[in-house]
Amino acid sequence: MEAPSKTQEEYKQLIPKTEFPELIGKLTYCEGNRCWNTIRLRKEIMGLFPQLREKRSNFGYKMKICLNYSELLKTIKLMEKRKEAIPILLTFHRTNLSESPTA
Repeated sequence: MEAPSKTQEEYKQLIPKTEFPELIGKLTYCEGNRCWNTIRLRKEIMGLFPQLREKRSNFGYKMKICLNYSELLKTIKLMEKRKEAIPILLTFHRTNLSESPTA
């Protein structure tokens, strides 16, 4: 059996502990970087992925943007064939400044 490549080790996917309903959160503007670059993970997400609490570990993400449902379905079928973790679906939407995220 061949040893896993560096790429496979770097991108080992985290699997949630339990099923969880839809959540709504906020994207935050960072004044220092002058860009929308911060997605704060809600405590419910931290409960699903307890590994994210490990302060000495580094975590990244892999993002694929599909421009239509056909491409999305092809991607899902390929992920299923490769036995990859089920992805989190994330959509962006405009909110009123006075709105507070609820779930």
